[in-house]
Formats: sequence, C-alpha cells, structure tokens
Amino acid sequence: MWVKFYQTSKKLKVFKNVKNQILKGLLVAVAVPLTLVLGNPSKASALVSISSTVTGSANPNRVFDTTLQNGDFTSTANPGNPARTTLGDGLDENTWWVFDYSNDSNLGAFRNAVTGGNEITSALLTVTMQRNGGFNDTFYGARKGIAMSTLESNGVINSSSNLQTFTIDLFDYGFTSAGIFGELDASTASNRNVAIAPDAAQNQILFAYQDDALISSASLVLTTDAIDVQEVPEPTALLGTVAVVGFGALQRRRKKQQDDNILG
Repeated sequence: MWVKFYQTSKKLKVFKNVKNQILKGLLVAVAVPLTLVLGNPSKASALVSISSTVTGSANPNRVFDTTLQNGDFTSTANPGNPARTTLGDGLDENTWWVFDYSNDSNLGAFRNAVTGGNEITSALLTVTMQRNGGFNDTFYGARKGIAMSTLESNGVINSSSNLQTFTIDLFDYGFTSAGIFGELDASTASNRNVAIAPDAAQNQILFAYQDDALISSASLVLTTDAIDVQEVPEPTALLGTVAVVGFGALQRRRKKQQDDNILG
C-alpha cells in the first residue's frame, strides 16, 4: 500500500513539474515572437519622384503682338518696352510656364512623405534653350532666382548664341525644400519674383525667364524619401506559430520525463 502511495505521489509530482515547464515554455514562445515582431518593426526607405515637362517650338512663328503662345510657354514684352512688340525672336522677352504635377501617379505618396516630415532631396531642372547673349538674364521659380551669369561661370552653360541643354539641381543654387513644397502645396502658388505671370494653382510650380532666349523644353523632377514600415504578421498567424512551438516543447518535456522515470 505504501509502495502504491509513494508511486502515486511521485507521478503527481512529475505531472506538476511537467505542467510548470510547459507553461514556462509557452510564455517564452509567446514573448519572443511578440518582442521581435512588435518591438522591432523593420523599415525600408524608397525614393518617390514626381515630374513635369513642358514643351514648345525651338523656332516659333514671330508675331507683332502683346503675347506669344509657344506650346506650353507664354512670352510677353520685357517690362519697359512697348506692350505690343515683336515676339518669338528671343530678344527682350519674358517667358513663363507652369510645371503641373496634378496628374502624376506618385503625387499622393510624394505629398504624404513631405508633409510627414521628409524633405525633398533633389530638384532636377532640365532646360533646352536658344541663347541670344543675355549674360544678365535670370531664371525665376519657387520663390528663388538663378542668374545666368552664375550658370555660365560654373560651366553649366556656354556664352555662345546656340541651342543648348543643361540640367542642374536647384538645391545647389539656394533653393530649399520648404520653398519648393510651399509653392507646390499652396492653394494659389504665387511666385513673388515673377510680376509678369499669373498665379499658379495647387500642385503647380510657376517658372519664368527674363529675357534674351527662346526656351523650347523644360522639366522639373522632385524627389523625396518615403519611409515604409513593413507589415506586422496577423495575430492568427502569430498564434499558430506559438501553438506549434508550444506543442513541440510539450512533446520534448514528456519524452524527457518518461526517460527519467524509466531510469529512476
């Protein structure tokens, strides 16, 4: 009788130890995946760009008028000259255009990234133009201006009166992320340096050139970093993993106890 009581007590003790070990195993199985998944979400950086291109003729028909519409470019007489004058020869003309990003498929992601705290990292302006001298000419856009003399001194353009294309990053010439996005985001993006052009709408940036050149193409590509947090696994999937780990731990514990009983 005492032998049976001793054996029963021993079995109860073994069962209790097994139960405790199983509970500890399950707690570890739950805690580790939750810490890894919820406590350390991985992040990935992706570049998001929006672009806009405007075009016109490199050899438009000349007119004697107040305005010349050359594709996406509008030209008027230089301030100080008669309003009605010869336009289309690239002399004493103000030319303005609008970069419109409204139909860019990345616009939503771009705006979300910038309003979420990311800055615009590059603003690549590409221009094709026929220069007619104009060492003192100036580009205006996004609340800033660039003197052609600066571009010429930097070797970006040459002084010859010929057709040439150049690309610059506006950030290399004093432009800022806040200034560019301020123009893009404003409900009426008014370029304060351009008195010859009307206001642009939201998701548009106004640019202008003054005064001795014919511009036939221009594009502006804006790029920012968008930070994406990778998805956390569904709770059901996580619980399934926990169940498998817990079951495996249970099986191992049972086998160990059985081996101990046989040896004991």
